[in-house]
Amino acid sequence: ANYDYKDIDLDHAGTPKGLAVLNNKLYVIDQIGLSEMNSSEEFVSISDNTFGSSPGELIKAIDDKIYFHADTQKIKAFNPADGSVSEIASSSAYSVKGMAKGGSGYHNILYHTSGKDIIKFDFESKFGVNLTSFETDPYDIEIDENNNIYVSLPDEHRIVKISPSGEVQNFVGSGIAGYQDGVGFNSQLNKPRGMTFDEKGNLLVVDSYNEMIREISPDGKISTKLITNLSYLYDVATLN
Repeated sequence: ANYDYKDIDLDHAGTPKGLAVLNNKLYVIDQIGLSEMNSSEEFVSISDNTFGSSPGELIKAIDDKIYFHADTQKIKAFNPADGSVSEIASSSAYSVKGMAKGGSGYHNILYHTSGKDIIKFDFESKFGVNLTSFETDPYDIEIDENNNIYVSLPDEHRIVKISPSGEVQNFVGSGIAGYQDGVGFNSQLNKPRGMTFDEKGNLLVVDSYNEMIREISPDGKISTKLITNLSYLYDVATLN
């Protein structure tokens, strides 16, 4: 797939980390709070006090809301329609980075990272269980149309795939830091972080230490789409 891109300045002191697109609007979170890009491609601060003392690194657009992690063990949802912020009770929401809502048949489930764990949180019961754990901290989560879960592991330099039955397998990356286009184990990443799916089902991933955006096809073939030359690259999002 081909993508258009350009630089847009975020006019305050925070380092932008999490990106999300909701209703074709771009949102960004940093140490200061949440900002929204207006029609003039200027970022306007929405809030700098609803995120608590420790705003998270990633945000996700879920059910017409922006989900984020704030303070210890809290996941919150910001509603742009009325400016309200609601709290999602999850006792396992510690050191959350990535979040994703389940696909078809799993719409009442929120998957999120918590330290070295992936938590499966049920909106109805307000209860979370540990789906699986890793030796290092996972960063981001994405879910495809077949309910496969993709998890980026920066310190393992790879992305894993979890099937709906819970089977964990390597998706891309050899586990050794480096740069190599290829398929599965025959490819290399260096600290993969934020991810998103494009409209064709390709997984875009921030290859942070290589300062690149990489594209992964559904069959696990990875290629380089954009060399950013940016030292602090955390997340990726697409606008139609």
